[in-house]
Amino acid sequence: MHNIQEKDWAEDDWSSHTGMDADSDYCTSQTFNDGRQAEKDVACEKPAQQPFTIDYTFIRRGEAEIVFTFNERKIPVRALFFTDPLLDLTESALQLRKGAHNNSVVFIENSGEHQLVFKREQEGELTFEMRWFAKGEDVDQNPPNGYTVVFEGSTTVDAYSLQVLQILNNIDREPGVEQYKTKWINADFPSEAYCRLKMEMDS
Repeated sequence: MHNIQEKDWAEDDWSSHTGMDADSDYCTSQTFNDGRQAEKDVACEKPAQQPFTIDYTFIRRGEAEIVFTFNERKIPVRALFFTDPLLDLTESALQLRKGAHNNSVVFIENSGEHQLVFKREQEGELTFEMRWFAKGEDVDQNPPNGYTVVFEGSTTVDAYSLQVLQILNNIDREPGVEQYKTKWINADFPSEAYCRLKMEMDS
């Protein structure tokens, strides 16, 4: 499902795993090191307690793997450089924090696309589905709704936002803002959206 055609630029492999890092050279608001954030600090120190986690890894220039884990089940998806999954995840978290009832993030690869679809429930609860839309299959082989649900579960807006912020914090640290576009080719690091999410988590 993840057969990616190799390009000349794909030989330069580089990887980075998610983690927590509160520093940012371009955000002026203190977030996780502020004494007012003691309760959120505790949550950040215990990510393993969250049933829904996201790990974001760069496979090579212009290709990332995003692994979603819920109740110990892992679903890896790929995304290619002509999309901007890091910005899309960040904007998704921001929209859900603003009260959006529905939201989705698309991850496009050569053989089709995954869509992570959220539905907001009461008191900040979220249900989600990971949908797979295959490309190039015969019409008779596709399900009636055009996609297959490969993953579903529930989380909260805060838990999802924290996972996205973990990814951003780590990439901000390494490779850093200046090197991000070199690694992702067609998109800059989403600095402005990153700052907005930090401030949202601080409020």
